[in-house]
Amino acid sequence: MSQSFKFISRLLKKEYFILFLILALFLITRLYKIGEVPSSVYWDEASIGYNAFSIVQTGRDEWGETFPLHFKAFGEYKLPVYIYSVALPVKLFGLHEWTVRLPAVVFSIFSILLTFLIAKTISGQTFVGLLSAFSLSITPYMFIFSRTGYEATAGLTFFLLGVWIFLRSRQNLWLLLLSVLSLVISMYAYNSYRIIAPLAMLIFILRLLGDYRKQPVKISLAVAASLIIFLTGCYPIAQFLSSADATSRFQAVGIDYVNRKKIFIGLDVVGNYLSHFNPNFLFLNGDQNARSQQPGFGELIIFDAVLLLLGLFYLRKEPSGWRWPVLFALLGFIPAALTREVPHALRSLSAAPFLIIISSYGVVFLRERFAESKKLILWAVVIGYLGMFAVYFNNFLCVYSVNSGKDWQEEYKLAFQTYAPDFAKYDHIQMSDRYSEPYIFALYYLSFNPDTFRRTVVYNTGKISATSVVKSFDKFIFDTIDYHHLPEGKTLIFAHPTDRLNELPVKNILYRRDGSVAFYVYEYDNFR
Repeated sequence: MSQSFKFISRLLKKEYFILFLILALFLITRLYKIGEVPSSVYWDEASIGYNAFSIVQTGRDEWGETFPLHFKAFGEYKLPVYIYSVALPVKLFGLHEWTVRLPAVVFSIFSILLTFLIAKTISGQTFVGLLSAFSLSITPYMFIFSRTGYEATAGLTFFLLGVWIFLRSRQNLWLLLLSVLSLVISMYAYNSYRIIAPLAMLIFILRLLGDYRKQPVKISLAVAASLIIFLTGCYPIAQFLSSADATSRFQAVGIDYVNRKKIFIGLDVVGNYLSHFNPNFLFLNGDQNARSQQPGFGELIIFDAVLLLLGLFYLRKEPSGWRWPVLFALLGFIPAALTREVPHALRSLSAAPFLIIISSYGVVFLRERFAESKKLILWAVVIGYLGMFAVYFNNFLCVYSVNSGKDWQEEYKLAFQTYAPDFAKYDHIQMSDRYSEPYIFALYYLSFNPDTFRRTVVYNTGKISATSVVKSFDKFIFDTIDYHHLPEGKTLIFAHPTDRLNELPVKNILYRRDGSVAFYVYEYDNFR
């Protein structure tokens, strides 16, 4: 009983109550309308959801592979951690937007907790931990990712867990093994961590070797055991990376290393890396992909432009505390620098918590410099952040939700949710594939039987993969719409505006929320 009272009294301490409020704010703003805004799942979310559904139903992915470590999906090979985490809510509640997105909320709230613990451990100050958790919970860098089905949130959580456990391993060296295990898991969650985690592992080992003379035997054994765990975990990854599939994936997203000289490739990487420090990206307009950021908002709140500089200035006097937040913030941009689309918020997400920690040190600097006004400074920062976040959140619900339909492939949701009850009346359902990968939306929104899909699927071989991996399955056909090549029988047709059929009367027009035309709908009987 006394232990229970101690636990309750601890929870009621001021710092834990504030942390509870931070997490409550996070949950409210992430769970509110999670299935409605963004307005639809996009193709990766649909693929994640359906592959989780297929695993739950049959133990195999959409391609028929049994419990894979790499899900082929559209040929880009998704990683397993997030997909398997989606399997439980899909098993319990079925395929919905919110069941695919819920694990991102869960992973992200753990990332906030871990950021609190890391910042507190590094600084030795609960204040820095709380402010870092608060800032991360409302930063635009993380907002959209933390309420949509992005794999990167899982990778971030396990990476931060690995960092925190390592920081605690100074008291218990064998915690290093758990730290390494967490880093390995992060590499099975998101591709960026296949670059960052090995670098972090190297940093951890070098840090330990700095204390080698103090306990050489123990450190030698811990490092050896850690390397065994790490290399064992990396073996399936190394096998995959040596395959042609991995090479084609890197060629699709990586820097054009085939047609460029090495010196220019190096310059490209440096330029890509530095692009992430552009104030336009960090503070003004952010990532230009509307699935990563709302137009007109930076990745960080504008106040961070000053606080980051003050934080760096403050940390320069710290004997060693500056190393971890600065080092890991710098590491976080490396994966994005190796790809073509830069600056890239998703691939550099691991930098966000550490940038936030540095920014929190900026507040510490102001409070120490103006000690007589430290409460006023704190309230000004908190109210300022909340005010900026209120503008951001309101825009997300009222403006972004309407204008981003195209980016989230809202057209497929309109088609399948509007007409699914009528599909049984038709011999064929034909849909333009110009919006890309329509088949996965048919599977997702219809919760289509995976065995039937695998038995009837016909794959595209003569079209670029960006159009549609699947040509047809069951009664569904995905192609450009041509009046002279419609299938025999009664057909329901969803035509992209560029595929509009002048030979047939329009049955219906499906409009997105912004008023743009998604599909022209036709009905055609053709018994030849």
